Amino acid sequence: MIVFNTIARTAGLFTLENKAIRKGKIEKAEENLNRFRGETRLLEESKAISNYLLMKNPRHEKALICLAEAYFQDAYQGGLSFRKMKLLKGYNWILKAIAINPKNEEVRSLQALYIVYLLSPSKAEYLVKGIDSWRANLAYGMIAAKNEDADGLELHMTRSIKNCPKSRKAFLFNHTGVALSMLGHKEKSIHYYKEAINIDPDFAWPYYNLGLREEEIGNEDAANEYANEALARMKFEFASNLENRTK
Repeated sequence: MIVFNTIARTAGLFTLENKAIRKGKIEKAEENLNRFRGETRLLEESKAISNYLLMKNPRHEKALICLAEAYFQDAYQGGLSFRKMKLLKGYNWILKAIAINPKNEEVRSLQALYIVYLLSPSKAEYLVKGIDSWRANLAYGMIAAKNEDADGLELHMTRSIKNCPKSRKAFLFNHTGVALSMLGHKEKSIHYYKEAINIDPDFAWPYYNLGLREEEIGNEDAANEYANEALARMKFEFASNLENRTK
């Protein structure tokens, strides 16, 4: 029933891009998530492809993982905050994947990311104990952030970035900067934002975050420059927030 409800919510994609979805392979859904920079379209297309594959094979583990991650990204609302109701919707896909293969380390690592924000860091840490993968280290990094452990955050995020898919590196550098900033290490965060830009100069978020930092220290000219750089690269809903800062 969950599959069909989700398909109904993404009916627009099936109607407008029906052939593309039907031809879509799991690699396309995975690559959308690797390339995600805030564009809702990539998440929705990944969901639609995964749902179509699940219609043909309800035990498609990779499709379930893609859906769980797409909902996790969709629940993000800035800083270290997530919308819990959206997380709960996404967690349904985690449970389905666990029912098929409870030993799947990728599923357990993604489950840990959910549990960090739904329950507690200690419960999440238990799930990834003994796992050494980029996604497990991402979970460890977020556990450290929740525990206000900046050193642990940097250690595990560095490991995660080293081993993650190349197209995710800029995203994770930026997220590390955000987490450090939330923990009060604002100067350290600048390094990570700039690394994200070095890897992907078209990625809007690190420019935005650098602009916020300049604004905090009263450097309005630099803040506006970064805001304009970010705005020029934004093609999604967050652009309107930046536009207000440049007027």
